[in-house]
Amino acid sequence: MKLCPYCNKKSYSADGKGQWRCPYCNKDLTNMELQIPDRTGDNVDIKVGYGEDGESD
Repeated sequence: MKLCPYCNKKSYSADGKGQWRCPYCNKDLTNMELQIPDRTGDNVDIKVGYGEDGESD
C-alpha cells in the first residue's frame, strides 16, 4: 500500500514492480515508500481462483 501525498488516498497494487500510479489522481507513486496497511479490525475474506487447468489464476 502507498499513501498518495497529493490526494492523501491509499493505493494498493498486486504488482510491486514497474510504474505505480495513484488510481485517484493519477500521480506517479513509483518512488514512494511501500507501507504495510493497518489491518486491525478488518474482516477480510481472501479467496484464490483456479483456472480450468487447475493452476491458480
